[in-house]
Amino acid sequence: MKVPEIRMPESWLEKAKSSILNTISLAHYAIICTRSICANSPLEHVRLRGKLERARNEISLLKEEIRIKDARFMRIKPRNRPHYSPLERMAILELKAARGWNNAQAAKAFMIDPDTIYSWSKRIGEKGKHAFIQTPEPINKFPRFVTYIVQRLKVLCPTMGKRKLADCLSRAGLALSASTVRRFLKRKPDPPLPPPENIEKTKQIKSKYPNHIWNTDLTVIPTSMGFWVRWFPFSLPLRWPFCYWAGVIVDHFSRTCIGFALFKKKPCSREIQRMLKKAFENIRGKPKHLICDRGKEFDCKSFRIFCKKHNIGLRYGAVQKHGSISVVERFIKTLKDECTRRILVPLDLEEMRDEVSSFVVWYNCFRPHQGFKGKFPIERYLQKSKRKRKYRVKGYDPETVKLSILRFKDKKHLPIIKLRKVG
Repeated sequence: MKVPEIRMPESWLEKAKSSILNTISLAHYAIICTRSICANSPLEHVRLRGKLERARNEISLLKEEIRIKDARFMRIKPRNRPHYSPLERMAILELKAARGWNNAQAAKAFMIDPDTIYSWSKRIGEKGKHAFIQTPEPINKFPRFVTYIVQRLKVLCPTMGKRKLADCLSRAGLALSASTVRRFLKRKPDPPLPPPENIEKTKQIKSKYPNHIWNTDLTVIPTSMGFWVRWFPFSLPLRWPFCYWAGVIVDHFSRTCIGFALFKKKPCSREIQRMLKKAFENIRGKPKHLICDRGKEFDCKSFRIFCKKHNIGLRYGAVQKHGSISVVERFIKTLKDECTRRILVPLDLEEMRDEVSSFVVWYNCFRPHQGFKGKFPIERYLQKSKRKRKYRVKGYDPETVKLSILRFKDKKHLPIIKLRKVG
């Protein structure tokens, strides 16, 4: 039986496209609410089912992104498309071998001719710097295993820059400069940003010792990448299950994260005070000054009384002034870039608290800080210094040095890098 075609009323044509977006946004709203119920279900199979459905949905959305990008690329005539570089050709052949594709399947995936894949396979034996297909190799004469170390770290930790990679390797015992790392990665450094114009310099307190100055702030961590919806006011409610509110405390002198707290909705001043009290108990001390913004949780009579009771000097960051609370904002950026944006944010509060707690321990104890010449924040906080061992790369046999990349609590986004002599 053929389904009859039903024409829409004339007045609906103007609203059809908007209705589609409204429907999708409403479905997104309903899905998040359903997932939150599954995440807190007492039945284990329901929780696992919710996680599986969420992973499948994420895969389908990523496939849709790739399809849209491929469709745009396909509109370009084959002769006008940019050529793959020698390194990209090798990467394509490696992926072809890993997936077990034939020439036709690989050509379809990368929008080239099957004969092109066949010709690449024939020319894989070419040598020299002008070879048609190349593997990543250093520009200088360093051993190949060092090149592999640097490039592998960049693959595993894509958010780390050349200086951060150099700091991590220096901590592990391999002394490389940032310029050497850049040559190994064959990547041009980003041009420096021009200094802001017409911005007055603000007077800042200088931190002289640990627990002299603390910085605290609140941030929102979305559970599903974003908040946008089609209807007014163009945003999902800023509360669980659509996001978490996170409060963080950072020591200004050492950049150590002193404490954090997670909330299902925007916390009040009393909850912020409880977070600070817990930090006082954990370190058995108090700061002399506390810097925060002018949110209503901090800029209120109750919070001022709390600070005065504990003999803490309360200072507010300058409104619309660059760098007034930059220390805690930089930590929040690191938290999001290196943790919450690289995982599927759990909908269960305890699981989320475990994720953030793991990141905080890794950040304090295993992540070198560029401003302190590669020291860990906890070393700066405890005022301990560990002498760096420097191995000369030239003349070493690759078999005498072993690189190990551990995972803090088996989490892929939290690497612990170690380099030691063997044999």
